[in-house]
Amino acid sequence: MINTNNAPASTCRIYSFPTVLRVGQEVAATPLGSGAATKPFEYVRCFWGEILRGSKSEIQRYGIAVGQAFPGEPHGPKRRLHTTDPRGFKTEISNWYGEGTYAVSITYPWAKDYGENPHTLLEPYAAGVQKRDCRWYDEFIGTAESLIAAGLMQPGHFPGDPGMGSSHVSIENGVPLLNAKGRQKKEGMPRISVVKVGKKFSLHIPVSRELVRARRDRDDAIDQARQMQLESIPKPAPLRHLRLCEVK
Repeated sequence: MINTNNAPASTCRIYSFPTVLRVGQEVAATPLGSGAATKPFEYVRCFWGEILRGSKSEIQRYGIAVGQAFPGEPHGPKRRLHTTDPRGFKTEISNWYGEGTYAVSITYPWAKDYGENPHTLLEPYAAGVQKRDCRWYDEFIGTAESLIAAGLMQPGHFPGDPGMGSSHVSIENGVPLLNAKGRQKKEGMPRISVVKVGKKFSLHIPVSRELVRARRDRDDAIDQARQMQLESIPKPAPLRHLRLCEVK
């Protein structure tokens, strides 16, 4: 755990850092400063990487994106800023929290060596169609022609077709639903979803509850094994908190 009461000399203690504990995580939190009555700053160290939440000035005091425009700012990206932290690790900053609070995700480079869940990767299904086993549904990706040829869709039921939505179509019992948003799904009747993705379409077909439970157990076992492997790797030193004069 990060020792905030006896911080090393390389860490500048501008504020008093009360320690917050979470199961399976290490968190250092600091107040936003006098007069700031919003959310506390957080620095979370996970097995796969680190998360920071706070204002732009607080994040930059850890040497992240110093001198760069943050998401939503003039001359900055709209939603995400991709950069590196002082240790050279890939870093993503987003403004989804709003109200001047940003979320920073830092990924340890060795985390990718353990790969993704193989069951969530796209695999060939039919000519021009790829399939992915998601927990709640099977996803099929392809052009309209390839999805029709594979027997997965009917002509005229795609987003952009006459009478259909421009980007999304819901289908129940083989019939497209108009204004399906908010409409209660019929019991025992799976609702198929078709979404336009560039020049292709993503088709989501729900699976049975039994298969959902089986996939959940499978994914949990894979994730637990991956987490144990990553947790066995020593974590790097945490980011150093810079003095105000070091942040240009």
